Amino acid sequence: MRVVAVYIVLVLLSFSCKEKEEWNEEAFYEQVMQLIEERSIKRNEIDWVSLKQTVKDSIKQFSTNEDVYNAIGYALELVDDGHSHFFAPENPDSAVTNRFLMDTLTVPAIDAKIIGEDIGYIKLPGFFANDSLSSVYALKVRKALLKLDASGKFKGWVIDLRKNLGGKMSSESLGLSPLFNRSLIGISCDNQERFTKVCCSDGDFYFGDFKMDSLIYESTLQNKNKKIAVLISNHTASASEFLALAFKFQEGTKTFGSKTRGATSTLNLLEFKSNAKLLLAQEYYCDKDYLKITSGILPDLACDTAESLPKAVEWIRYDR
Repeated sequence: MRVVAVYIVLVLLSFSCKEKEEWNEEAFYEQVMQLIEERSIKRNEIDWVSLKQTVKDSIKQFSTNEDVYNAIGYALELVDDGHSHFFAPENPDSAVTNRFLMDTLTVPAIDAKIIGEDIGYIKLPGFFANDSLSSVYALKVRKALLKLDASGKFKGWVIDLRKNLGGKMSSESLGLSPLFNRSLIGISCDNQERFTKVCCSDGDFYFGDFKMDSLIYESTLQNKNKKIAVLISNHTASASEFLALAFKFQEGTKTFGSKTRGATSTLNLLEFKSNAKLLLAQEYYCDKDYLKITSGILPDLACDTAESLPKAVEWIRYDR
């Protein structure tokens, strides 16, 4: 598995569900391909009859599990949405998706400090794990924010996402939600052009009418409604791209750096009785004007990675 593919996959877990299948090799392949065709963000861009025939011409036969898994993996390569991935049960890399089942992962530290005497700086690393550990991470982000907020009066905030490869969609947004001045933090669009609003307020994270997560903890800030600079780069991927967009839905924010990775879609985790797993990109993130973002977020101020922090500080301190 290529390293870049690992980066893209380790980014976002939105929902989980069990799909039933009557097991035989070709039946399983057909059912998975039907799911991909029906739900993929690229449903309306692909000649699916031709794609399936290309896969069958390549695989030739479906006599073993490995044949079927290779066919599904090849199909996703042809779909080429930049985010989806299929994990066969026998594949050692499938341990990647099993991170959401593990309780022994180390929740990363949050780098929170004061720049000069007047700017709060928080660097978020991203974290992909199960619901329980993701909640621990969200709380850790919130505590870091509140501790930093209590240490002084700021002219603004810097949120550093330059090396953030993502995680669960709601975690960092809930952790930083006291910084939001608007509850609407995102919009997504599926392959039938149906839009869903994403909201975060009062400790709850909603994807449409579905309450995905909650974080009930102190949320009062003394440094609220200050300028917020968000640092982004090509290593800013998926859930962190969502977070960068969430700040674009707020007043008094600006992004600095370079175009993000372009994994700007929600992933749905589908688990099968065979223990195979499919992470499928099903909805694109949208901007405030309901325009789909399909290839990354452009910064408000483009600059080299090394320049983004000083330029952000200059904007906070001096730009009126």
